[in-house]
Amino acid sequence: MDPSGLSADAEVFIVGSLPELGNWNPHRGYPLHRDAENPAMWASTVELPIGMAEKCNHGLFEYKYVVNGGSSGFIWEGHGTDSTDKRKVTDMEPVFYGGFKKKFGRGGGVDLSVKDPELIFIREELRKLQRNQLDPAGFLTVFDSITDSIPSSRACCEGIFDDLVLEGGVIQTPILLCHLAMVGAYKLSSSETYGHGAYARKQDPKDPSHWTWAALEGSDVRELLGVYNLKYMQDTFGEHHNWVFIGMQEAIQRAQYSGSYQWLRVHPWMATADKLPVNMHENCYKEAESLKRDDEFRKAALHPPQT
Repeated sequence: MDPSGLSADAEVFIVGSLPELGNWNPHRGYPLHRDAENPAMWASTVELPIGMAEKCNHGLFEYKYVVNGGSSGFIWEGHGTDSTDKRKVTDMEPVFYGGFKKKFGRGGGVDLSVKDPELIFIREELRKLQRNQLDPAGFLTVFDSITDSIPSSRACCEGIFDDLVLEGGVIQTPILLCHLAMVGAYKLSSSETYGHGAYARKQDPKDPSHWTWAALEGSDVRELLGVYNLKYMQDTFGEHHNWVFIGMQEAIQRAQYSGSYQWLRVHPWMATADKLPVNMHENCYKEAESLKRDDEFRKAALHPPQT
């Protein structure tokens, strides 16, 4: 919630249809706690009489967020306890909400939504990863839940990656690979199309960014080959491990498209996962120039630089 819209002593509760959530009585709601490092984040832990595997299309329970504004009374999101806009939980998968539903009535609305909530959530989970409070598989599972719950974009995740690179310093390999996975979750930019029907065309790869060169030039290839083999990636990064390789493929294609062969550093590691890059030059050069560069490409691939 936007901290600028809350008083310093404001209290936030989750109130819902279960006894543990107050049975819709805001005086008995379950309190949330403001994060000391990120005042826009509120969180708490409550034990509910529902198993993690339980599902119900009609809803396991319903709830809303409520702010105790002191003298101004309780501020309910949406239309109070009106049934038309309650948050309904149909299964116990993690769900992230980036907005406080605007309250109507009594002379206007109270909007406590924050701008770019996905940035707040993703950065918070990355902090947990860096503190070893989350492992790579856990982070990617939560990241998947965030992007499923809140509209997010490739540009958002690449911006987070660029910010990390611009901070300077050594980026530990698990952190680098998790950032690559965030990029890879959006698939290859060259697979995106524009136009419709018979006029649909594949997009060219996007221009290289700071993270592109950090992935290609900053990767410790010896460590990748010695530790991060396919089996280790599957075990450590879980069901989303393939996102890491797609993210590296994205970096490779952007480097190729810009005419750089720096991607050959990571070629041996990508080969271990059968993720060999595709030559993009035919898409961006005239035929004669393309043939010439293809020949250079093949020669370079046969003799990749030692790392």
